[in-house]
Amino acid sequence: MTLDDEDKEFLDSRLPKRTPPAAQVMRAKIALLANEGVKLQDIAEELDISTFTVHKWIKRFALHRAGTLADAPRSGTPRIHGDDKIAEIIKLTTTTYPPDASTHWSTNTITALTGVSLDGGVNMASVRFATSHG
Repeated sequence: MTLDDEDKEFLDSRLPKRTPPAAQVMRAKIALLANEGVKLQDIAEELDISTFTVHKWIKRFALHRAGTLADAPRSGTPRIHGDDKIAEIIKLTTTTYPPDASTHWSTNTITALTGVSLDGGVNMASVRFATSHG
């Protein structure tokens, strides 16, 4: 693999100065070592990673250049409700009591009052954390 000056400068900038994400540092090191002609196996041993990982990132960098250091978006269902709606649910469950005189909020009660199905895009663990920590 051969890097142009702009890519080499970008990769050098990703190496630790403060605290860039560790994965990006590792990926920059892979590309820089490959640019110096270091063999895949030697890169893997030096960075204590698999040759598969080295090959994957060299291939990605060759295809997408410097912009590929960041993680790709993860698959999964996108959130249905925004931060404002989640904040409204958290505020409701931390500042009021359920209308049925229960001692704790249930997902069914929250859904009935807000119209938001907590199975459909609201992280219930976040709501539980917020309600238990006021």
